[in-house]
Amino acid sequence: MRKAKEVLETAWNAARYSFAFCLRNNKRDTLLEILMLALQSGLGYGTILVMGKLISSLQIQITQEKKGSFTIYDFIEGGYFLPIVMVVTFLFIEIIVQKLKSFISSRRRHVLRFANILEMRDHKGSLDIARTKSKEYDDLQKKIEELPEGWNTRISFSSELMEFIGAFIVFALFGVSLAITQPLYVVIIVLTAVPMLIAEFKAVNNMWKLSLELAPHVKKRGVLERSYRNSISFLQGLMFNQLPTLRVQIKENQDYVIKVYDALRLRNMQLTMATYLIAMVGLSAVLIHSVWNTLSIGGDLGVLTIIIASSRRLQSSTRDIVLQIASQWSSVKGITIIEREFFTMKPLLQTTDPVKPQFNGPPHLRFENICFSYPQTDTLVLRNVSFDIEPGSKVTIVGRNGSGKSSLIGLLLRHYDPIGGNIFVGDINLRNITPQVWSNHACALLQEFTIHERLISEEIASSRPDVPIEMESVRSAARFADFESIVDKDPLGYNSQIGTEFGGRDFSGGEKQRLALARARYRGTPILILDEPDAKLDPETANRLTENIFALKDVTVIMVTQHISHAIKSDKIIVLDNGELVEQGTHNELLARDGKYTSMFKKDRSRLGT
Repeated sequence: MRKAKEVLETAWNAARYSFAFCLRNNKRDTLLEILMLALQSGLGYGTILVMGKLISSLQIQITQEKKGSFTIYDFIEGGYFLPIVMVVTFLFIEIIVQKLKSFISSRRRHVLRFANILEMRDHKGSLDIARTKSKEYDDLQKKIEELPEGWNTRISFSSELMEFIGAFIVFALFGVSLAITQPLYVVIIVLTAVPMLIAEFKAVNNMWKLSLELAPHVKKRGVLERSYRNSISFLQGLMFNQLPTLRVQIKENQDYVIKVYDALRLRNMQLTMATYLIAMVGLSAVLIHSVWNTLSIGGDLGVLTIIIASSRRLQSSTRDIVLQIASQWSSVKGITIIEREFFTMKPLLQTTDPVKPQFNGPPHLRFENICFSYPQTDTLVLRNVSFDIEPGSKVTIVGRNGSGKSSLIGLLLRHYDPIGGNIFVGDINLRNITPQVWSNHACALLQEFTIHERLISEEIASSRPDVPIEMESVRSAARFADFESIVDKDPLGYNSQIGTEFGGRDFSGGEKQRLALARARYRGTPILILDEPDAKLDPETANRLTENIFALKDVTVIMVTQHISHAIKSDKIIVLDNGELVEQGTHNELLARDGKYTSMFKKDRSRLGT
């Protein structure tokens, strides 16, 4: 009983979620489609009633044996003409209703498909970096992607729900009609359908459990298939001749999954077949009894026709309801996951007493005893880090790989919050500034970035999408990033198309990095954060870019680099090692200490041969 209640509650909630989604985004077409379904069922029922009336009239005519003397007048006055006209009229109207329903249904799905995408993206946009990079989010994303319809489950379920509503209307209409004349038949048909319902639910539930059990295999196959989905992974696969081995591993994985599913399909077929035969026995009993009853008492053939047709439609709609409930169970589970887990997911960062600071120029930054570990891990990547950054200064953060440089940048951008200590912006705790507001004051070029395929001017200006493009600012940002020389070589200049997909040109890795830097600079924030800005640049270009960075006025620049020689002109150098701040000061001050920085600087100079 508890299991049945849980199933009904889950199905009811899924239907409620789906209706809310449909009515919220396309109320008109949703209601119109339900109306068309009701009209279709009503027309079908009306046709059967009229056909029964027609058969009753024919029965009377045949028994009167007026075959040779039958005239047009008899045809019209004998009760045949009107039923035929009504049947034909119902059939024509049914075709019109069917086409209207198809049109409305197609338009409804089309609108909802775009609405689904927008709602998904809007909600993801309301989360923060910490949440979208969390294990919880990644696991949920994979769980949804493994659903039969993935992120489109809400669309597919809304269509399945409409089919269910149609079947339920038929069930209710013919069930009530049959119950008025022969209630025993309704009882027989419904009761013999119960085992079918139970069996189908068990079969679908078995499939659902198996899909969860096979999730690790599916996840492993997804990892193996990355080499075919991602262009860089595919190139790597070709270079290392990995594809033949990957194909064998993927095939083994697929064969195992198919084998397990085949065994379950066979068990489910055996489980459900007997119950379907029971349902057919019930219908057969109803048909035999109705025919016997008509013959034994000399009943009306028209009434018999109505009873047989109603019984058949009732049994058919009962079976359709069972099949739809069973087949929709995965979608029911899926829409429940999407609504209850995805759309209820909240940002990890909480902003208490949010403020919107108004800084007159770059603010003073203060790190006090910062400790940090990534969510759901216990490993500290930063320990008791404290330092100040003066307004408008140029600060360089150096250290070995894994020393905590990028983590420090993530905290400064408020992608994460420290687990200990505080970051102050002026007199304001950074925890009291939302990431969206803070992005107006601090902008970054990180190691991982994306260039979109549009005009060069549009891409540079895309960091300020809320204002019209200012071409002078676009040119200034391009000059700062040493990208203007690349633009000048193109006849179309800033109107040149990025990427070959739209007939434009592609750029090298270094050119893309300079374009991305121009985009970051165009945003015009008083704090500019650069994580390895010269990683893909040749030494000559890197030196020009470094000069431009240190020439910036009234902008605080925080640069992460492994090229220690670029830090010489910095107002302050922060040296991290194993998550701790081991040294800070100017280039000359750190050399005088002959410590960690000095060792790194000498090795870098030796590497460059200077």
